[in-house]
Amino acid sequence: MLADYFLCNESTKKLHSIPYYHLSQLSAESIIKRILEFRHQLKLTNIFECLVFYMDSILFDEKPSTVLSLSQSTADFILSAYSEEAPEMLQKVILCSNFEDYKLDKAILILKRRLANKQQPLSPISNAADTTALVYLLLQKNDYEAAQSMIMSLTKADLLTILASIDAKLWDGINLTNFGKFLKQTRPDAFIELLICYAHSKKFQIAEILQFLQSESHNKELHSVPLLKEFLEAILNDKSMSKQVDSSVLNLLVKIYLKRLFAPKEKFASNMLSNSMGSFTLFFGSRATWLNEMPPFNGKRITRNCSLSPKMESKKSVDADRSMCCCWNCNEDLLRLQSLLSYLGPPEDIKGLVLDFLCSAKDQIPNWLSVEVMCSNEARAIKLLMGMAPKALLPYATETFKDDNEKWSMLFIFLHEHMENIPEDHPNVEVYFQAFYAVLQCLAEQLNPVEFLALLPKGENPIFLPHLRHCIEKHQAEQLKLKIVSLGQEIKLMMLCQ
Repeated sequence: MLADYFLCNESTKKLHSIPYYHLSQLSAESIIKRILEFRHQLKLTNIFECLVFYMDSILFDEKPSTVLSLSQSTADFILSAYSEEAPEMLQKVILCSNFEDYKLDKAILILKRRLANKQQPLSPISNAADTTALVYLLLQKNDYEAAQSMIMSLTKADLLTILASIDAKLWDGINLTNFGKFLKQTRPDAFIELLICYAHSKKFQIAEILQFLQSESHNKELHSVPLLKEFLEAILNDKSMSKQVDSSVLNLLVKIYLKRLFAPKEKFASNMLSNSMGSFTLFFGSRATWLNEMPPFNGKRITRNCSLSPKMESKKSVDADRSMCCCWNCNEDLLRLQSLLSYLGPPEDIKGLVLDFLCSAKDQIPNWLSVEVMCSNEARAIKLLMGMAPKALLPYATETFKDDNEKWSMLFIFLHEHMENIPEDHPNVEVYFQAFYAVLQCLAEQLNPVEFLALLPKGENPIFLPHLRHCIEKHQAEQLKLKIVSLGQEIKLMMLCQ
């Protein structure tokens, strides 16, 4: 009676009726019908407002959402109340509560009208919320095509904001709901970001997310598990998250890249997430520049356009070899693996993992040589490069050895021995000589004459004389410089003592 009294009050005390209705212990449907009975009284206004406040109190209180069991007609009246008094709350009613007894067509129509209302345009975030709610309803009607079209219209940022607040509609315990699976499939970009947000907020540990992704595709190999590679890449590219990554996560991503390299390219559809040359350049960090001298690039720049694309087929052989193409698409996994290995170092366990994979391969593809070089010790790397990619030898040494005289000396010895055993008409003889003279010049700059002479082979060879002369002159100049500096200090000390 007290609740009815306040409800019939024409002042702002109408909302005082809500607590008394809760105390009445009547069912939600009985209370809703009781409120609606007063809507035909002309003197009473804002009945729908009271109904909305009552529904808010049972749908969005701090306790878990109340389980409602309403007739469809009652539920439709509630939708009408929200549409009239609080249209901005419709998406919350649909996405953030368990209120689902309404007629789907009615809810869809209300949301479509609201989205199409050009006289009162919605803010981007309100538009995203209403669109997501409409997508949820369309899926309930099995209108997959319309739902997909609408969800694709949202920006990733706006969609992510909405997804972060509707966990109950995405998850059923540790499993995805049908709505969650739909979003994972149609908007993997936003879904990956959502998983990153979960890891940031500690809602899920990284290991738990990895386990979930693999359990969703338990019969598939690592490299075929949807979004597993993309999530690992996103984690490593997130500066704050990458510090929490352990070796098992790094090993997992390396394994995925290797398995993708070994698998025929045709097995992979185009990447679900949009990639670009620009995004790659800052992926895990800068790739070592000497890698551009390795197959398949061999000194050529990485291109955007594929030489094997349909547009180029008329100019190319039908049997063109994909391994000869220098485009991003054909070499994406190789480029990402090179970038990751450059970023990692790599540690010894990663090196062992990569080399074991390469040894187990049935075929040895020239394009994999760079990966083998990156994971081999310097001595083996030098021998591999001398034999299979001599143009990359000097760039590799310059970037890897830096000022390490011992490694430069090792390169000189290996290169000298190799050159003695190749015929004069060898196709790469000029490349070897260029590298040899460059190494000689480097050593002449860095070693003293005694060390340089000890490194040179026994016997007379005029090709070493200019470099030896330069080494001696440089050493003498350095000694003279030291004497001048020392003499200057002595003179300064004598003047201070006078």
